[in-house]
Amino acid sequence: MNEEGEALVEQATDAIRRFEPLFSVEQRRLHADKLGLAAGSDQAAPLMEALESQMHQGRMDMTATFDALTQYASSLSDEHREALLALTMQPDELSTWLDTWQQEQVANQDGERFTAMRHANPVIIPRNHRVQEVIDAAYDGDFAPFHTLLAVVTKPFDESVEARRFAAPATENEQVLRTFCGT
Repeated sequence: MNEEGEALVEQATDAIRRFEPLFSVEQRRLHADKLGLAAGSDQAAPLMEALESQMHQGRMDMTATFDALTQYASSLSDEHREALLALTMQPDELSTWLDTWQQEQVANQDGERFTAMRHANPVIIPRNHRVQEVIDAAYDGDFAPFHTLLAVVTKPFDESVEARRFAAPATENEQVLRTFCGT
């Protein structure tokens, strides 16, 4: 390799080395926000790792889980806790995780934490089954469902009756198993 090529490789390698610490800092901040913890919390990464494991093992929907966790953080009511536990196939394991999270979350609480948590965890995402419903209605000449869905997904962190109606994961009968680039 010539000197110019070696210099380019060295520059690229240096950029990659600088990226990892920047990525780690941003990932820690995002994890803390999603969990309602202070940005500098040492528990954000291990709690997130444990929750990701719980979501995988309990077959939990990620968006629904973080939204339910945000609702639970807003009031810590039994009703919200039960709604969160209903999302998993392993409620005992998730309950143990929630106890640990709750201790850390309460210790990290300040006025900005819940706001950061709500802004890190959308109420709604454009789910495939809802997009398919909109496409099917459009084929029939009805564009109202499109406009309704567009209105809620462009404000994914806002609470509304419509957002809640569209937010639910697909039931077994609603699953869209084949999508295309346009969806």
